[in-house]
Amino acid sequence: MGDKEKEKDPRVNYLLRVASYILSLNLSEDKIPNVQAIYKFVDGNAMALVLSRNDQKGHVEVSNEIKLKKAVLFRVIFYKSHANALDGETFRKDVSVITSHGDARETLLGTIQQVFSKAVVENGETRPEDGLLVGLVNELEENLAITVGRSEGATVDGVASLWDEFRHWKAKASSGRSEYWDCLLPFYERWSVINNLRIEEIAEVLDAAEDSAEALWVADKPYPQNRMKNFLRLIGLWLIDVVSQKLPEQLWTEPDAVVDLKSALSLCDQWLFTVKALTNSAWPRNYIHEWKGAPISMELLAAFRIRISEILRLRTLSVELGGLLKEDSLRDEVESLIATAMRDFVPLGLTSAQSDAQWQSRVQAAEKSIEPLVYRAVPVLKSKLISNKVDLNVLISDIKKYQHFLDRPKVKSQLVAEREHLLHRLQENLVRRKEWTQKAGGHFETGRFLTDISAKIIWIRRNVKQVSLYAVLPLIVHICITG
Repeated sequence: MGDKEKEKDPRVNYLLRVASYILSLNLSEDKIPNVQAIYKFVDGNAMALVLSRNDQKGHVEVSNEIKLKKAVLFRVIFYKSHANALDGETFRKDVSVITSHGDARETLLGTIQQVFSKAVVENGETRPEDGLLVGLVNELEENLAITVGRSEGATVDGVASLWDEFRHWKAKASSGRSEYWDCLLPFYERWSVINNLRIEEIAEVLDAAEDSAEALWVADKPYPQNRMKNFLRLIGLWLIDVVSQKLPEQLWTEPDAVVDLKSALSLCDQWLFTVKALTNSAWPRNYIHEWKGAPISMELLAAFRIRISEILRLRTLSVELGGLLKEDSLRDEVESLIATAMRDFVPLGLTSAQSDAQWQSRVQAAEKSIEPLVYRAVPVLKSKLISNKVDLNVLISDIKKYQHFLDRPKVKSQLVAEREHLLHRLQENLVRRKEWTQKAGGHFETGRFLTDISAKIIWIRRNVKQVSLYAVLPLIVHICITG
């Protein structure tokens, strides 16, 4: 291509106009070094073009390599998706542009938060197959937010753990430069003795964490929102770590593992609920220090909770199968089969999509090994669910006891008629309950000299089995109508 043709090249002119605006310069081919880099980008297979303004005098560096570690005043990066020459008609659609002036991690985090995270989530709502991509993007965002740790545009003083946060504000308090340590102290005192606590006692530590977060938010000098995001996420990561340490190593055979897994599930729910309540409800309504933007998405903790739930579901099968088939020895057999399928695998590893795929593969192997025992138990459930002779309250108790087994897709597929029958019985029971509820609002002949309130209390106590049905109603409906 001749010099005159180059001067008129609309692709080059477009790139220079955009770069001139971003770099606050008036760029032309004769004013920049290494013009060959531009033509490698527009005519060759170079995938990127970087123009950097190095100083106030307007010195510019042009390259096809991205060197983000080098400090510059302004930097503009053009890139294309394919290693082809840019078409003279469609080049504006084929070229993307991004600016990066400071820490590359901050640029990446901002781009994900403000652009791609929202776009991927919206796309995932219409394309379920993109669900994994949504999870990966959210996980990347959380890790970047913690690594970058920005506070109102500045870094969070190298805070990458709860200990860093405590140490930072404790040091500032000793010099009289911060009131935040007083807010954090109750949480710190409970957090510092975590090694001495049982897993179920961690709930009290999370209560203290919530109180500290609330105190920070309503302090005379309110805690910066970006720093609060980091703080709440660090607590979630700490919870994952401490729960993983507290759970028994032998998850599949340890007698207390089921109880500990239920406690772990409750702890995850507690902190997920706390963060949602604060950032989705309480703080956005705080007119003094209003939470701005979307609530925090605790993707890593939510994924950890799902894994705990899956482990618990698999772990309780030995108890449920043993109870259904009335064979005590069956419990040990099921535990042994599952433990064999899970040998040399750490089920709480959530580091990548690959580890999740490995987990699902192990679950399938465990499911296949116990499948014959599952099919043996199905006829027992059939007889329980289809018979009208079994008292409904007794049946409801059994459903709660064997809920994980009943919720298995292969089991549900063999109990279609039985589940419909159970739903019909439940409907009839609710009709009768409506009559009882209406009676509760009227006259009670439970004693000549009782007050109306006392009479109602006695009536409720006499019908406590009926009243308690409300607590398990969602579970029963879920089992009956799903799958």
